[in-house]
Amino acid sequence: MESPQLNYRTILQEEFARRKKRNPSYSLRSYARDLKLCVASVSNLLSGKQGLSPLKAKQVAQILELEESEMELFCTLVESRHARAKVNREQAQKKLGAQELKVTDLSMEYFKVISEWYYYAILELPGVADFRSDTKWIANRLGISASTTTEAINRLIRLELLEEDARGNYKKVPGFLSAIANVPNRSIKNHHRQMLQKADVALDEQSVEESDFTGVTFSMNTEDLKWAKEEIKKFRRALSTRLSANKNKNRLYQLNFELFALDQIENGNEYEK
Repeated sequence: MESPQLNYRTILQEEFARRKKRNPSYSLRSYARDLKLCVASVSNLLSGKQGLSPLKAKQVAQILELEESEMELFCTLVESRHARAKVNREQAQKKLGAQELKVTDLSMEYFKVISEWYYYAILELPGVADFRSDTKWIANRLGISASTTTEAINRLIRLELLEEDARGNYKKVPGFLSAIANVPNRSIKNHHRQMLQKADVALDEQSVEESDFTGVTFSMNTEDLKWAKEEIKKFRRALSTRLSANKNKNRLYQLNFELFALDQIENGNEYEK
């Protein structure tokens, strides 16, 4: 039996939701067209009324441009449910059972499930002095719906990232959460894209007293990039540790760093313009 976080239908559903969020006019028909399936098949597939063959699963994974590890997981999930031969289903189920999802160092599949920005926010919100373990209060504080909040809380508890005591109080499970570094992943990109959108809103709505937006443009040798990324990581963790140590926390903050090339180079040469 598939565990809640390991479900190939969830991968397809969340991909559809991501596309629709980027383009509100994106429809089920559009998704079916992109997956090279008929609308009825996609509808039945997402609702659980129909399955995928292992061959079709591989084709869909390629269309969605899944990373190698994501593609392997997706196809294994499908095979564990829908492979014609019982021995193949059992082998796939055994392979899934051998996978370990760590809490302190999130695997790509694990991060995929909680890539939405508000999951991390819900985990950190209990640290605020006036925090209330109330779904409506959390929803209002984060500006999301009560249903979304409830779903996120239940998932975090199920994944043992959030605890609820006998009195109904929420508490983050101790440990530093991070995604595996240096691995391109659509979920990670989606997470950062959402945070950039939040930053764009804050740029207009928050005063200079409650936020800080600065930047610097400079030239550098790309051989120093690895060192720069390590220094950013050290600073990021040191700053969050120092600020989180204050027992009188009253707001939830997000710290982003963007280090990227501004120029355009192809095969060692500048683009002609």
